[in-house]
Amino acid sequence: MKIFYCILFTFLAIISQAQTNDNDSVVEVKQYLNIDNQYNYKITTYDTRTEGLDTIQKEYLSYKVSINVLDLYQDQYTLHWRITNIENSKKQISKNPLSILDEIDIYYSVDSDGKFLGFQTNNWTMVQFYTALENAEDDYADNSEVLKTLAEMEKQYATADKLNSLFEKEIKQFHYFFGLGNFTVNSEPKVYKTYLDNLFNPNPTPAITTYSLREISPYLGNYVMISSSVAEEEWLKESWFNYLEKIAKEMKVDAPDRSTIDDNIIYTVDTMSRIKENGWPSYCLQSKKVYFQNTEFTQKRVIEILP
Repeated sequence: MKIFYCILFTFLAIISQAQTNDNDSVVEVKQYLNIDNQYNYKITTYDTRTEGLDTIQKEYLSYKVSINVLDLYQDQYTLHWRITNIENSKKQISKNPLSILDEIDIYYSVDSDGKFLGFQTNNWTMVQFYTALENAEDDYADNSEVLKTLAEMEKQYATADKLNSLFEKEIKQFHYFFGLGNFTVNSEPKVYKTYLDNLFNPNPTPAITTYSLREISPYLGNYVMISSSVAEEEWLKESWFNYLEKIAKEMKVDAPDRSTIDDNIIYTVDTMSRIKENGWPSYCLQSKKVYFQNTEFTQKRVIEILP
């Protein structure tokens, strides 16, 4: 069974805004974007895996991003992320394009409520990728292992959709949608049925999510929104078993007995955003945790505005 648990954690490793009313205890959730709005942020993602009391894996990825509102058409805004200063803890070439890129430009759309709609294809994004790829091939022309890795990277990220997907989680966190309507300090959280990213297949994972307004700081011109999501354990357990059956078939080995993996999987996502009165977040922390078989995988992503 050890191989199946290793598969899970290997897989895992690869894995809005408002206006303050005159009443200082109420926030109306609404996003305000204006053409040519531009702010600079730093985004850092930390991945940690622990078994019992031992830390088995600890990695990070960070970059700076200049975010600019380019256009408004039929209640859809086009935004541009210019990503620079990419750093990661691995310090070596991997199949991830971020291990060779110095900078990249990403374009996408949000609706008038601030919800992420999708990416926009831009040829310049692919030019940046292939330029970085060619430079890396020149730098490692005598290293067959690195050249093999670069060839696999080129095959895997041959389209703009694949490259754009590298930043989808960060963009969705930046535009995290807390829902419409008013929130009041100290009121009961709003509870909804939602979905989380699936750990084992493309289908979303059912979850229960609570949203609430933690505090308002009128003198600082910001407020804090929080949410907490918990995946449905039985659904997740069934999805995990089906994933193991699929992998076992591909590896041509016997599928595990269901009774031997009947442990609960705990999957939670907590988000906290401190939001300026103009609707832009000044700080956002999202923590994703998966606990299974005495092993915990934690991913924390911090988005912070720069001076």
